[in-house]
Amino acid sequence: MLASSPPSARIELRHATAAVHERLHHVPVFAALAEGRLDHAGYVGLLGRLHGFHDPFEAAIEQAEPLGLQPAEWRRAHLLRSDMAALGQSAATIRRLPRYPVVGSRWSPARAMGVLYVIEGSTLGGRLLARQLDHLVPADGDAGRSFLLSGTGIGHVRWRDFCTVLDFCGTDAAARAEMVSGAIETFRDFEAWFV
Repeated sequence: MLASSPPSARIELRHATAAVHERLHHVPVFAALAEGRLDHAGYVGLLGRLHGFHDPFEAAIEQAEPLGLQPAEWRRAHLLRSDMAALGQSAATIRRLPRYPVVGSRWSPARAMGVLYVIEGSTLGGRLLARQLDHLVPADGDAGRSFLLSGTGIGHVRWRDFCTVLDFCGTDAAARAEMVSGAIETFRDFEAWFV
């Protein structure tokens, strides 16, 4: 009888985070976005909350130096700032937005990879969500929805490349456990930030 190989790190992460990921689809602001029901104030508020989460998490990820990945490949908080500016928010207003209090000591590279799994994965459905904003922002450009569109086109290649690095890092059992723990906690933090 042949022994079956363990699932890839990406598959294990997907299974481990499935329940909390599914709950996020039912958070009122995300459901309203998906259904095209957000008004201007609701969308600006959503961008502000996303920025308040992404910006501090991105800083913590960069400090952890995730393996084989450069910040330019995964940083997206600047796109949220750009979108808010396109929708009339001043730089001073954006600087005053609440930020998620990232706690704990410096993350390991493996934990940072688990956190990045959540952040990178969040861009994959962006093109569909961006279409739900046609009533708020011009459909002929990225202004106001560049964050949502950051996972389209070349972004899909980036996701595949990211998953290759993720699976390589996850060949070590201890690193994989840290990745899974980091992803689960990040999803829970993200959920708590929006509920």
